Amino acid sequence: MQYTVRAFIKGGDARLDEICRTFCSMERTAYNLLRAGEDAASVKAAIRTRYGVKNARWIQSAINQAKALMASQEERIANGIEMYQEKIKNTREKMERLSNPLKVQGCEKKVQRLQLRLDELKSQLLNESYPKVVFGSRKLHHQLSIACGGKREALRSEWRERRSNHIYSVGQANKQGNANARLLCIDIGCEAKFHLGIRNWPGDDFELDLHVPDTYSDSVKRLVGKAESIMLGKEGTPRVGLEGIPYAVRVIRSEGGYQVLVSFELGEALVEWSGRMAGIDINPEGIGCTVVSAEGNLIATKFFGDIRFVTASTNKRKWLLENAVNRMLKWCLDTHGCSAVAVEGLRLKGAYDSDARTNFKRSNFMKRKMLQRVRLSALKMGMPSVEVNPAYSSMAAMTKYGKRFGGFNRHLLAAFVIARRALGYGEAPVFDCLPTTGKERAMWNRCIGYYGYSPEVQTWPRHEPSERKSAGDVNGKKGITKLLRAPSAITSSRMGLSRDPPLKKGDITKEIIIRRAERVRPNGQASRGGGARGHRVSPPDAEARRSAAIFDDKEDNRNS
Repeated sequence: MQYTVRAFIKGGDARLDEICRTFCSMERTAYNLLRAGEDAASVKAAIRTRYGVKNARWIQSAINQAKALMASQEERIANGIEMYQEKIKNTREKMERLSNPLKVQGCEKKVQRLQLRLDELKSQLLNESYPKVVFGSRKLHHQLSIACGGKREALRSEWRERRSNHIYSVGQANKQGNANARLLCIDIGCEAKFHLGIRNWPGDDFELDLHVPDTYSDSVKRLVGKAESIMLGKEGTPRVGLEGIPYAVRVIRSEGGYQVLVSFELGEALVEWSGRMAGIDINPEGIGCTVVSAEGNLIATKFFGDIRFVTASTNKRKWLLENAVNRMLKWCLDTHGCSAVAVEGLRLKGAYDSDARTNFKRSNFMKRKMLQRVRLSALKMGMPSVEVNPAYSSMAAMTKYGKRFGGFNRHLLAAFVIARRALGYGEAPVFDCLPTTGKERAMWNRCIGYYGYSPEVQTWPRHEPSERKSAGDVNGKKGITKLLRAPSAITSSRMGLSRDPPLKKGDITKEIIIRRAERVRPNGQASRGGGARGHRVSPPDAEARRSAAIFDDKEDNRNS
C-alpha cells in the first residue's frame, strides 16, 4: 500500500521556482498533444525540442501527469453516466407508485432532462470529445473572467502562480529510489539532517534543506538507506538490499516555502494471526466494529460514532475520521487481542437522488478516505486487512440477528456478518426468517454461497492470544491485570453457522433448514446459557420442522 510522508522546505528559491514553471508548462503541452492524438514518442520529441530538457525521466514524469489527468476525466464521465442511469431508473420506479397525474408529468420531464444529459456524456465518451481543462484553478479562472480593474490583475497573478506551482519526479529502484529528486541524509550525532537534491535539469544540480517531522524521520532514514521494505511501528533494523525502494517526490509551492510529498510502497509485516477477526461497517453515522473468533462466534462489539463526520469542515472531518479509526484499531488490538480486520470492498456510486438531508450526508461523507485510512492504519500497527464483498450484509444481519440482539444497531450486526464472511462462513436462514419473496430468496442464496469459501486468512501463521489487557491498562490507569473472558455469545454449534460442507449458490431447501435446526441442540443436549447480553437461542426441533413444513406449503402454493 502506498504511503506518503509530508516534509517542508522553508523559504523560497528562484531556481526551484523556474523549474516549477517549466515543468507545469511541459505538463500542459503533453496533455494538449496527447488529446490531439499524438503518440508518446512524438510528445517526448516535441517537449525535448521546445524546452531543451534532455533528461528522459523529467519528460516522462510530465507525460505521466498528463495521462493521469486524462484518466481522471474519463473516470468522471463514466461515473456521471452511471449516476444518471441510476437517477433515471429511480425516477421511473417512483412514477409507477404515483397516482397524481401532475406528479407523473413532473417525473416525465425530469426523466427527459436526465436523458439529455446522459446522451451528452455518452457522446463525449464515444467521440472522445472531453470538456476543456482549466489548469491552475477553475474557480480562479471564473473570477478572473468577470473581474475588472485592480482586482483583475491580482487574480491574474494568483492564477498564473497556481498553474505553475509544482514538480513531480517518478521513482526508480535501480537509481537509489529516485534519479531526479533524491533524498539525502546526513547523521549528525543523535540527529539526522535531510536534503532534497534536484538533479539532471538543465544547469547545475543543487540541494535544499529538507525539514522532516520527527514522526517520519526514522521512516525517511530507512528509505534513504536502501531498505528492502519499510514497516512502520515495528522494532528492529530493516534489511538492506542492493537497490533502493522507488519513491515518488512531489514538490508544491505554498505560503512560506514548499511542501514535499514523498510516496512509497509500505511493506507488509509478517505477523502471527491470533485467530480473531474484526469486521468493520462504515457509514455516515459512525464506524461499527465487531470482533469474532476463528469459529465465527461473537466476542465483542462497539460503535464509534460522531455526527461531525458529515457536518464539520473538510479538514476537520479528515481529522475526526483518522482519530476514530485509530481509536477503533487500538480497541481491537489492545483490549481483545484481534490482529486482523475485514473491510468492505465497495464500489461507490454517486446517484444522489434522495431527499436533501440524505444527499447532504452522502456527499459530505468521506467513505473512500475512511476505507483507505483503515487499511493504512492497520498496516502501520501490524494488522493485516482483507476486503469482503458486503452484498446483503445489512439485510441479512437485520433479518437473522435483529430480534436476537435487540441492543445492537444494524451497523454492528452488519460488521458481524462481514467478519464472518472474511473467515469463510456464510449465512443461512433459520426457521423464523424464511424467505417469502423473490428478493429475499436471492439474498439468502447469495449469503449461503459464502459457506465453504477458502479465504486467504486461513494461510496466515496463527497463534492463540494468551492474555488480554483490561480496560484500565489500555487507558494507562493502574489496576490489576486480568484475563477478560468473552461471553458465550452465539455459537456455531447452537445456531448452525459453521462446520457445514461447502454449499453452492442455489435454492434453499427444507433439508438445509432442518439440518441447521437439528444442530441447534448439539449432541442431543438442550441449549443452555444465553447468548451475548443474555439473548437466549434455544429453539426446539419441532418448531424447526414446523417452519420447514410452512416453507414447503409456500413452495407448493407458488408452484400451483
